[in-house]
Amino acid sequence: MAKWIKETFTMEVPDYYLSQERTKDLTQEWTYEGPRKVAVLIWKNTNTLAWDHGVFPLTDKKDRTSIEEEWERLKIHAGLDMYPVELSFESDPVLISCLVYNGQKQTLQKEYYWDGTDAIHPKDEVTFDEGSPYWNKKNDWAYCHEWPMFPDHVIELTEIKYDPDRKEFVKPYPWKKPHITPHEFLYYYYSLIEDMRKFCDDDIVDLHPDVQVEFYNYLSELESLQDKIQPFIDRPWMINLPPDPRYKQPNFNPVHHFCVMDDFDRTKKLEVTKQNLGELAESISMEIPEGFDAPY
Repeated sequence: MAKWIKETFTMEVPDYYLSQERTKDLTQEWTYEGPRKVAVLIWKNTNTLAWDHGVFPLTDKKDRTSIEEEWERLKIHAGLDMYPVELSFESDPVLISCLVYNGQKQTLQKEYYWDGTDAIHPKDEVTFDEGSPYWNKKNDWAYCHEWPMFPDHVIELTEIKYDPDRKEFVKPYPWKKPHITPHEFLYYYYSLIEDMRKFCDDDIVDLHPDVQVEFYNYLSELESLQDKIQPFIDRPWMINLPPDPRYKQPNFNPVHHFCVMDDFDRTKKLEVTKQNLGELAESISMEIPEGFDAPY
């Protein structure tokens, strides 16, 4: 049986959720609760962490025979393609906290506002409609996430490597990667405007005027959103689109769940380029916001 511990530590975090920079020297407190040390598996061909293959609590017994038998079982379990290594709280509190979930309940949330500021407040009440979250907001935030952030939302587990010569994990760890790029968001956003304009022109002509106005108001709200998104140019996953009246949607619609798929291969996201984004913007008479000259 592994020794169980509960310890609080300070960890570095990026400038904001899914940022790839740390220029503000931000930190957060996280409480780890779990085995003091575990074994994790490493892929032999790449020396990358097999993060989705579980963790195996290690005994704190001093008996040499018990320790040798434990590692022999782990090597057998790892098979031909992986090898086990030790990971302890003392050596790496961040990584072990990513891999051992302790069911910690968060009572705070970090809120990001349309003017570019942010603040930490008690969590809003959340209900669920068909599995989607619905926030009863106390403040008019544009985006929020739990605080402190779960460690596996801070670093990118899929890119972590182990150095077998030095017998340690390679640091610094990469920050958690965004789900969508600014250019992918803008292409999706413009495509939605294009689709809604076509819907209003072709599909609602026979509807009652009171019903039509709901769709026209949605289109107007969608088009005016671009005036508000400047503070979130570099983090489009924080931009919430208004609820689409054609579907039953919650009031919180994270755009990182969406992207435009490639017409020729529906399993892949469309590769957004300066040319196809520019052509789409021109076709709907929208001007690409300032700041979108970053590499595609």
